[in-house]
Amino acid sequence: MHKWSRYSITSDTIGAYEEIFEDLFIFDAHAHIGVDKDGSRMSVGALIEAMKESHVIRAIIFPLNDPVHYKDFTKPNNRVFTAHKKYPKNLIPFFRLNPNFSWEDEFERCMNLGFMGIKLH
Repeated sequence: MHKWSRYSITSDTIGAYEEIFEDLFIFDAHAHIGVDKDGSRMSVGALIEAMKESHVIRAIIFPLNDPVHYKDFTKPNNRVFTAHKKYPKNLIPFFRLNPNFSWEDEFERCMNLGFMGIKLH
């Protein structure tokens, strides 16, 4: 028996798990929406649904590494801010910049919009 198996969640232990975690707030500090160069996709609707299923009440969101907008993330950043406006109590908007390209205007624009953080990759 593995030393961690006593902490496994099974149908016999789910009640204890639910009791332990019933008063906790779960935050996701790293969530994406949009399209990624590897083909991954996440819509805001799918993210909100996954958050509900996992009892996540708030998430920091930022764009995936968009294959079309990887130099200038204006459109993906707009998608993030629109999602935040739709779910302001659940989604904390971070914008994305590519420091290898002209980023100053997008930085200023996003700061003025009210984004709450930045992701540099």
